[in-house]
Order: sequence, then structure tokens, then C-alpha cells
Amino acid sequence: MKKNSVIFSLVFILAIAVASFLIKGQKKDQVADTIFLGPKEYKATFQESAKSAKPFYDLFNKALEASNSGDQETAIKLLNESLPYVGISFEKGMVYKKLAEIYRTQNNLEKELFYIEEWPKYSMNSQLNEEAKLRAAEIRQLFAAKNQASTNQT
Repeated sequence: MKKNSVIFSLVFILAIAVASFLIKGQKKDQVADTIFLGPKEYKATFQESAKSAKPFYDLFNKALEASNSGDQETAIKLLNESLPYVGISFEKGMVYKKLAEIYRTQNNLEKELFYIEEWPKYSMNSQLNEEAKLRAAEIRQLFAAKNQASTNQT
């Protein structure tokens, strides 16, 4: 039981650290200012985790800015560059979800389908996962209709 509470505490603290990266206007050295509340033997591991998260969130936030300003190609590039820095699985889900959204706006159904099917593997949000499954089914129906139409024309 004590092990579960320690794990929960670490996850909770990591979530707070991740949230601090998402808040705009923070200092670039915010990681150094992160406070660790927990057993001393986990402090070094936590600090390493927080430091390794910084490159991911720097790239991810720049990608969001590029996407919001309409520069989807730069956003795609930055999102792909952020993937090697993924520390925890939901971060990969965040990247895949955003890539699926971008490819949807570009009407690139093949790439949207790829990312929309990958994203739920890294997400624990059942409502969003269900939405992803529905969209994947929609895309598959569009492909089937397109294939049927091309078969009928020959």
C-alpha cells in the first residue's frame, strides 16, 4: 500500500511539473526552480525527468504556436522533432493527436488515419479515444467509397 502511495505522489508531482511547462511566460530555467516533495531517494530521478521534459515541451509549444499562426508545415516538423524527447506515453499521444488534427485540416486522410489510430494507444481519455475510433471509421468509409467509385468507373 505504501508503494502505491509513493507512486501516486510521484505521478502527481510530475503532473504538476509538466503543467508548469505549459504555462506561458515562465522563465526558461523553470526546471531548476521545480520543488520536489517526496522521499529523498527519488529526488535525483525526479530532477532528471523534469530536465528531460524541457526539450519536449519547448518543441511542442513552438509547434502549437506555428500551427495556431497557420504554419502547418513548421508545426509538423517541430512535432516530429519533439518525439525523441518524449518522456511519458501521454506526451506521444499529444503529438499524435495534434498531427492528426493538422493532417485533417490539410485533407490528408492517409496520414490523418495513421495518427488518429496511433494516438489512442497513448491516451487514457476514453471519450477522446472513442472520438478517434469514430473518425477512423469515417475515414475508412471514405476510402471504401472512393475505391468503389474507381472500381465502378473501370
